[in-house]
Order: sequence, then structure tokens, then C-alpha cells
Amino acid sequence: MIENFMGDFGPMLIENGYNIIPVSKGTKRPAIANWSKIKSTPELIESWDADASIGITTGEVVAIDIDCYDKHVTNAVVKYCNKNIGKGIVRIGKAPKALLLFRTDTPMKKSVSAQFTDTAGNVNAIEILGKGQQLVAYGIHPDTQEEYRWPKACPFTIGVSDLPSINLEQISLLFKEFDHIAPSNWQRKSTISEPSTANAANDNVLSIEHMRPPTGLSAKDLAKHLAKMDAEPYDEWLLVGQALHHEFQASQAGLDQWIKWSENAFSYDGDDALKSRWESFSTLRDDAVVTMRTVIATAKQRGQDALQEQAEEQATGLEASKVKKIDPFNFPIHKRQWVVGNRLLAGYITAMFAPGGVSKSMFSMITAASVATGRSLTGEEVHKQGKVWLINNEDDTDEQYRRLAGIAIHHNIPWQTIEDNLYLTCGYGNPYIVAHQSADGSIIAHPNAEKIIAEVKAKNIDYIVFDPFITMHDTEENDNGAIQQVTNVLKHIAKEANVAIEIIHHTKKAGAKSDSETHAGDVESGRGASSLKDACRIATTLARMSPKTADKLGINYEDEGRFLVRLDHGKGNFSGPPEGATWFKQVSVQLSNGDTVGVHEQFDISELVDEAKQRSAEQSRESIEQYRLDICETLPEGTTELPVLLSNLEIIWGKSSNTRRRYVADALVLDEQVRILGADDVEYGITIVSRFSKNDKFNVIKERL
Repeated sequence: MIENFMGDFGPMLIENGYNIIPVSKGTKRPAIANWSKIKSTPELIESWDADASIGITTGEVVAIDIDCYDKHVTNAVVKYCNKNIGKGIVRIGKAPKALLLFRTDTPMKKSVSAQFTDTAGNVNAIEILGKGQQLVAYGIHPDTQEEYRWPKACPFTIGVSDLPSINLEQISLLFKEFDHIAPSNWQRKSTISEPSTANAANDNVLSIEHMRPPTGLSAKDLAKHLAKMDAEPYDEWLLVGQALHHEFQASQAGLDQWIKWSENAFSYDGDDALKSRWESFSTLRDDAVVTMRTVIATAKQRGQDALQEQAEEQATGLEASKVKKIDPFNFPIHKRQWVVGNRLLAGYITAMFAPGGVSKSMFSMITAASVATGRSLTGEEVHKQGKVWLINNEDDTDEQYRRLAGIAIHHNIPWQTIEDNLYLTCGYGNPYIVAHQSADGSIIAHPNAEKIIAEVKAKNIDYIVFDPFITMHDTEENDNGAIQQVTNVLKHIAKEANVAIEIIHHTKKAGAKSDSETHAGDVESGRGASSLKDACRIATTLARMSPKTADKLGINYEDEGRFLVRLDHGKGNFSGPPEGATWFKQVSVQLSNGDTVGVHEQFDISELVDEAKQRSAEQSRESIEQYRLDICETLPEGTTELPVLLSNLEIIWGKSSNTRRRYVADALVLDEQVRILGADDVEYGITIVSRFSKNDKFNVIKERL
């Protein structure tokens, strides 16, 4: 058995172009810190222990690590590589596992094939060792306690430049082939980690930061950043451990975080190794200390890289397409598929914003009943009778059936029609979501999204209601970026299934329920991130009549006004909004079980408006007559300066000077005589005269007629 691996073999490996590092005897762990930044030289290796095992760093060198417990599978993978990639030199550590050595012109990241669990419970996979990793070339295997073997060619006989070349495409094809090679009785455990090029931007992540305090990251932010780090490369595993050691001031809480994160690594070898290394961090030189700032910077860079990769993928095939030759009078584009009025459109999202207590859920159900029956229950045109799906996470099933029963009773709808055309999903207590936030903070589609698409297509659904929007995701509702991603999922559902989607959302809190009309027509009133309203091509508001409006219209608020609600269009990208608000009245409907529900019916408010205008005009005429009588009684016959008249009127009216001046202007006409019957039954003529004004003060003339 060879004892002095480094002393005997190290210089020759460097001569053959390999970058080597010392590995602790009987382990797979490098024996030095910052090993991934080491450039080995013959002079440097003289300072290392001669009996240390030898590791070869990967980057220019690439290793295919066939981590399989079935020799037939391993042999099949080797044969595939020999035929389709090249005859990489083979290393055996613990048979039947094997490792193949190649080179690359483009350094790549670590990647892993799909993982499979065999009948004995072993996890089988192919791992590509890329930049920032290393493999033990010469030494003692920790499990077998035997030397690593190179059955044929070895790094002594084959230099780096003579290794067969490998690229990302070949690795991707290898991973796909492994799916076919894996026996049918193996159970898939994970999906493929797609191969990609290494990021050089993070090569030098260590810095001298020992003087800087902990960042004080929240548990949520800490998890988000750690999710973007890779526990497999030793250097990165070590970096995160050092950063956590500094952040948690060497406490047990920091070690627990490191253990929890390290368990994600394919090569994780237990807590004992971590505890030993954790204790060693307390003796690090100042210039070797790493803080969480390094981890944060690295995580952010990787997030940006991921976004860039996504952008590049989306940009594939981008071109400027010349406008087609068409006849504008015989337009070939499909007509928009409106479902209800100009509010609900197939393939797009509509949002309804409303405060609490306005019965927005009931209103959405009445809209649903309109589609299900083909009848206009909201005053809007129903373009075709269709099927509706109500997904409600706020109320239990019984409550939803109460409302549907109330609608059927009040609007005289046969229950069979509802039964045939309406679908109901209740998420009360266990909400159905379409998008959720992953551990790294990214917003991804929930599996429910694809299930919804499949259901819509299978049942030919035309209209979906998501009520309320806040329960359809688990993200921060004030985060514009997060909400934009959520709405992207909804857009995907709408487009893919060609279904009209309406989301019900709360407005910002008003001072009181009676203040809800202040939000009427204001789509900016929606609670949370503004990106929600931006994503919707159509948006409406539902608001209760305010006491002020009721008073203006001469309606008793408590008896009638508080039961009136208005629908306003606040945004319509595809058509102009209707003129003014549409009003509805909530009517109490008694069910057979004794319960009551409030059901909306369209309410014609125009008569009330006309009556209010007439009352206002009559009140104005009466006021003017009184103003004229007061002026006549105050004025002496002859000419009086206007300021004198205004001063005298203060005794009668008790208003401000401006208000008195306004009353006089309403009662009299400049340079025109107004006939007034005085209290003494004598008719007088009163005129405000501008031509005799002096010092910009008008005169008022009173004379008998």
C-alpha cells in the first residue's frame, strides 16, 4: 500500500496539468481552507503533508460521478459515455460506483441527474463535478479502507490536454439516457438539475470582514438567501458555515442552521463532521472570517443570473414581424369573446374592488347566475349562456348554498339551471391557492393552477370567480414584484383555458362602512400592491351609498340608502366604460329554513335623481324669493351703495360677507330691474347698477312702480 501519496505523485500530476490539493487521510475533505482558490505548484506541495491524499480540483477538468449501486447500470452508463462522449479515464472508489474524467473548454456548475431509489433503499444518480468541486484521485477510501483505483489509464499517463472533451449538451443527453437506463422497479426521487456554465462573478467571495457586526437577518430572509446557496461544493459549504458562525456568534442556533442547510447536500456525512468544523471556526485568522454579507451578495448575484437566464430563454426567437396585408373592412382577427357586458372577457382578468360589508361575494354570485341562465340580472348584456366556477376561500359551503338559494328564489331561477351550469369549490379553512412563495423567495405557480386549467377545459367553463384574491396566494400583498408574479399565474390560466377570470379584492380601509362610496370608480383604492390593478385589463368597484348621497337624493339612509350599492367601471382597456354608475338594491330573501340572505336587484335611481333635482330647483326658487323680500325690506327708496346693503343684511341673515354677497347675486340681476312685492303690498323695482359705480362699488336702486 502506498503511504506518501502527495510526495510520490503530486509533482507528476502538476506536470500533467492537473490542479491538486491535499485531502485529509481516510476522508474526502480537503485538508486546507480556501482550497478552491489554490493554484498548486511543485514548491507549494512541499509544504503539505507527504502522506496526505490527493484531490484534483474540477473546473477545466470535469468528472462524471456514477453513484449507482447496480453494476449493470454503472456499466451501461460507462458504455454510453465511451460511445457518445469519449473514453474518459475511469476511477474506482467503492465498486460498483465509478467516476469518469474529462476536460471542458467551458467550465460548468455542478449538476445532478434525476435520483432513483432502488429496491434496497439506495439512492442512485449521476453527478457532474464542476467548478468549485474536487475529487479524490489518490488516497484511501473512507468506507472500503482501500486505495482508489484507476483500472486502465490514469492521470499519470493521460494529461489534462489529452482527456476527451465534454460539453453541456452531452451532459444533458446523458441525464436523459440515465432515465432510460434506470430499471423500471426504481422509484424516481427527484428531477434533473439542468447543467449550466459556471459563474465567474462569485469566484472571489471571501473577504476580510471580522470587524463587521452580524447583519441581524430575519429567519425568513436567512432562509431565502441560504436557499440560493449550494451545500455540495466543499468551499461553499465551508463558506456558509463560517458566515453562520459569525452571524450567530458561535452559538448553538447557528450550528443548528448549518446542520439543517447541510442536510440538503448529496454528500452530507452527518452532524459530527459539522460540529468539529464549527468549533474550528473560532480559531480562524481575522483575514479568513466570512460574514453573512458574503452569502447575501452571492445569493443576490445568483438570483440575478437566474433572471437573466430566464430572460434569455424568453428572448429566444424574438423577431420583428412585418404587419400582414389585410382588408380593414373585412378584419380577419377573431372578435373579442365578451362573457358579460364589457366587464368579463374570455382570456383576461377582471378585478372587482370593494370594502367589507358591501356583499361583493353575493354580487359575484348574481353575475355567475346571469351567465348560468343567460339572463341579465345585473343590467349587463349576457353574450351567451355558459358555465361558471365559483372558488371561494372565505365562506363555508353552507353559506354559499344559502346565497345561491336566495338568488334562485328572488330571481325565479329553476334550480336545475344552476345545477347544470354552476360549479362550486369551497376553501374555507383550507384555502385553494394558485401561486406560492418558495423557500428562496421566488413566486411560482401552485399545482392547483394546472388543475384549474384542466378542469376548465374538461367542463367547458366560461367564467371563474376567485374570492377573495388575498387567499389565492401566500405572498406579501404589498410586494409589487410578488403580486405581479401571482397575476402572471392567473393570466396563464385565463389565456391557456380561454376563460374569463374575476378576482374579488378588498379596498383600503375607509373611516367607516358608510364611507365606502369614496372608493367608487377608484381602482387605486385596492388594498396592497398596485401591480394587481395594473395586471387587470378591466377593473370595477362596488360601493355602498353614503349618507351624504342619500341626503342629496332625499333618501332616508337608514331605511333605504344603506341597502343601495353602486357598480362603477374604473378601468377598461378594451372598451369605454358605461356612462355613470349602475345601482343595485339589496333585498332580504327568506329561506325555507328561516335564514335570510340579501340579494341584489337592479335599481333605477334616475327617478330619484329627477325628483331630487326638482326639489332642489324648487328650494332654490323659494330661497331666492325670500332673499328678494329681505333685500326689499332692508333697502330704503333711492340709491344705496352695495356694501351698505350687505352690512344691513347681516342683521337678517347672519352670514359671512361673501355668503351675503352671493345671496344678493342670486336674487338680483346686474343692470336689470327685478320686480318685488314688498310686505306693504307695494311693488318695487330693484336694480344693481354698474354704470354709476364708484371706487368699484356697485349701487343698488329701489323705486316704486
